[in-house]
Amino acid sequence: MEISGSLFFSRGNNNQISFICGSGSWLIDMALRYPNSEFIGLDLNPSPLPTNLPKNTSFIKGNLQSIPYEDEEFDFLKTGELQVDFTEVEYKHAIDEMIRVTKRGGWVEINEPDIYPLRHAPNYAKIVESYNLQDIQFDCKIINVGPQGGELGNQCAEVYTIYFKDLYGQELADHLGLTYDEYLQTLWKNAEEEMNNSCIEIRYYRFWGQKR
Repeated sequence: MEISGSLFFSRGNNNQISFICGSGSWLIDMALRYPNSEFIGLDLNPSPLPTNLPKNTSFIKGNLQSIPYEDEEFDFLKTGELQVDFTEVEYKHAIDEMIRVTKRGGWVEINEPDIYPLRHAPNYAKIVESYNLQDIQFDCKIINVGPQGGELGNQCAEVYTIYFKDLYGQELADHLGLTYDEYLQTLWKNAEEEMNNSCIEIRYYRFWGQKR
């Protein structure tokens, strides 16, 4: 089965999709390609969105820790890059919430880049532990972090920035005996240049399962 693609969305006219949306670019693109499906974007801090949205698209403010919908409302949920936002316990609860609002026979898909190049994404196995999914599958591709990696590469660069600059920059600076400003002007500045020049390659994981 091709999750996120035409085989899923062409099955019928009533598919409802919930996506933890970020910029909303994937959601809008899919809404334009599949006008008979309904697409709903959910994000705690949504980015500014285009004013001319497809008619089958809507966006709401919400949190994966408490998705504001009743049980079994959606055919398909897609999200990604959760590891920079949640602890391990919160990550597991977010998956449980996604499964809760998915219809029986519906699908859940999660995408995770490695934080550390060419090592397993720390939380990718959490979906396997979710007792209420079956036919669990995953694939992996190696991508360039930054502009030359396309949309995925830019998303991964954003994750790296959140993780190594915003969340743990001060801690890393302290560990290295640097001030935060010194860290930003030396190591982090060089790391940004490496990302922009596509010197960093990582594994990007995509995994999905069907609700029993």
